[in-house]
Amino acid sequence: MLGLVLFLSHLAREIRVETMMHSVRAAADRTIHRLLPERAPAAGGPARHRNHSPTQCSCPS
Repeated sequence: MLGLVLFLSHLAREIRVETMMHSVRAAADRTIHRLLPERAPAAGGPARHRNHSPTQCSCPS
């Protein structure tokens, strides 16, 4: 009887949305790290114009 209760508790934990999302995210993170090499960030961070935020662009269209 105790085994059945523990098994049902385990099943209830596994089918919760949060648990499934955590499992999917962990698998995706492992896949990304396996397939994409890690790159060191560029010195000084991303290039930015001193008067503009990174989302603004003053390029001619």
